[in-house]
Amino acid sequence: MKYVLIYFVCMLTSIGMYAQNDTNLNQLALLYYSQNEYTRAVELYEKLYSQTHSDIHFKYLLSCYKELDLYDKSEEIIQEQIKHKPDNFFYRASLIQLYQETGNTKEYQKLVKKTNRDALSSVSQTVELLQAYTNLSLYAVAENFVQEAKKEYQESPNLSKAISSLFIQTGQYAKTVDEYISLLLHSPEELSFIQNQLQFVIYEQNSDELTNILTEKVIEALNSHPKNSDLHELLIWIYIQEKDFSKALYIAKALDSREKRNGQDVFEVGKIAQSQKKYAAATESFSYILSQGIENPFYQAALKAILETAQAQLFVTDSVSREDLRALEQRYISALATLGKNNQTVDVARALAHLQAFYLDKSTEAQSLLEEMLTMPRIHPHEKALCQIELADIQVFNNDVWTANLLYAKIALEYKNNDIGHEARFKQAQLAYYNAQFSYAQALLDIIKASTTKLISNDALELSQLISKNTYQDSSAQALTLFSQADLFIYQKKYDEAIRLFDTISEQFPGHSLQSMILFRRAEIAKTQHDFDNMIVFLEAITEQYPYDIITHKAHFLLAEYYNYRLNDKDKAREHYLKIVKNFPNSFYLNTARKEYRSLLEQ
Repeated sequence: MKYVLIYFVCMLTSIGMYAQNDTNLNQLALLYYSQNEYTRAVELYEKLYSQTHSDIHFKYLLSCYKELDLYDKSEEIIQEQIKHKPDNFFYRASLIQLYQETGNTKEYQKLVKKTNRDALSSVSQTVELLQAYTNLSLYAVAENFVQEAKKEYQESPNLSKAISSLFIQTGQYAKTVDEYISLLLHSPEELSFIQNQLQFVIYEQNSDELTNILTEKVIEALNSHPKNSDLHELLIWIYIQEKDFSKALYIAKALDSREKRNGQDVFEVGKIAQSQKKYAAATESFSYILSQGIENPFYQAALKAILETAQAQLFVTDSVSREDLRALEQRYISALATLGKNNQTVDVARALAHLQAFYLDKSTEAQSLLEEMLTMPRIHPHEKALCQIELADIQVFNNDVWTANLLYAKIALEYKNNDIGHEARFKQAQLAYYNAQFSYAQALLDIIKASTTKLISNDALELSQLISKNTYQDSSAQALTLFSQADLFIYQKKYDEAIRLFDTISEQFPGHSLQSMILFRRAEIAKTQHDFDNMIVFLEAITEQYPYDIITHKAHFLLAEYYNYRLNDKDKAREHYLKIVKNFPNSFYLNTARKEYRSLLEQ
């Protein structure tokens, strides 16, 4: 037994050393290859290839041979790989490519003919060969093979996908769209695949030509197949990509009217329009469903969605009157009366309570409503937690900080491993910050900064940076104490009190590191009060005076959004999006800024 154990340990050690050597050899070969030292790289790849015959070693070795004009060697290893893997058509295609590159016309034509004939014996091999031709940029060979393949397997979805991939790579958009339409007509279940592929191509290629061809050809196909619902759905999707929601809605309504779909497509158009801030189209979509009556299966969802849309639309207007807020309140009350107070309408009640407490000075009614909803039988735990958080938020708003803290702590404990628990703990940290308990706030923030919810972790990171920066530079934290009190006043909508504290900080602590944050808070207050002129002044002061401050990326984003969506000044918007892309690679807004910048460039 002792000798068996020694043998086993020695065997494992030798295997480990071999794996280590193999890894080192791979790394060294790749290093030589990346530095264009092909003579050195080829020696190592020959050794590795002889051991593994792997695809990766074959590709690197073949590339080295070609770079060194060793075409005999190239043919030798391709032939060897064909013998080693006779059913893999990639290697036959690689030999065809080599014959083409070396001008060996006779062998090239002979091999193309034989390879095509062999592959056509089954649809899977046909697809494999076509993909190999496409991947090796053998486009002329591939297109000739397509003609043969279609005769054998005209209705194969996999072949159609491979053909469309070829056409995409060669920029033949008309043929691409024809292929996708043909695929859809024969295989309706491939609609999602087609949409995904088209979305990728439209986004990557930035081609108006493709979009125009796509629209024209789908409409043309509908003339030949007017009752094909899949083509209608594809056309709706196209109009949504173009952000032409009026046309998308028109087609969705027509489809719904003909096929009696209970407004499903119309509802989906409405939700996308809502997410794109196209509130008029969203409202029209949801109103269409509501007009069909409460028996419609989408009625409740549409009623909730139209209320969300009305609220979002209200708060982007230049001024929100008390009458507008009361009218929205009545719509919520009416919706609850229609749908009833139950475990399915907790979200409606929560939205109403928020409106009443934070905008209509009706905190008592709001808290009573939330407490009533919390007693609903079979209330979902998620909805229950959200109601509890809303209740605690209202308590903070009313300065009942102690009660709110207990409730946040309870939620954080009950939901410690999910997003709601992280949110509750973050709100605990905010409360500690408001109370100038900066060490305790920092400890809570350290727990949640690694949260999987990026928005929460981003907010936690910003608050953590604010505390650490201004307690490190000012150990007494007197200025930060005043600033945190001002932040509480902002939360409670006591804007005059907050501004007085900001002025006090500026007077008593001139040049303090909080100055950029004071400007940002003043900008947020101005935005809330629809004083956009002053909002611009404060935000631009940040970007000019503090170009690389931790808050500057947010200033650029708010400016970009304002210029883009409110003033329609695309040049200014593009300028601020670009600042985020170039100067703030870790910004939470980076992906959005990059996407919007590209979109504006296209326009």
